[in-house]
Amino acid sequence: MKARLWALNNVESYAAIWGKLMGIPAEVPLNWFHRSRTRVDGIDDSVVFDEQKTIDLYYRHALIKQKLNAADFMDRSFSAVFDGASGP
Repeated sequence: MKARLWALNNVESYAAIWGKLMGIPAEVPLNWFHRSRTRVDGIDDSVVFDEQKTIDLYYRHALIKQKLNAADFMDRSFSAVFDGASGP
């Protein structure tokens, strides 16, 4: 959660890092981050489903090299911290 909060409070730095990792100009993620309604929240089935859609999109467009299963790396144990309340 600390990393996500840092990203939300340091959008330009996060966009530069994200762009470098993805091999795209920082302006692309920066535009997306400014337009998105990102929030910190618990992980449930709907979150896993949405993440899987993103993974599939990235895989389809060769932004990632192997197909991943979102459920395999999403840790639901942190969800108890939120008790249904959303973060920023």
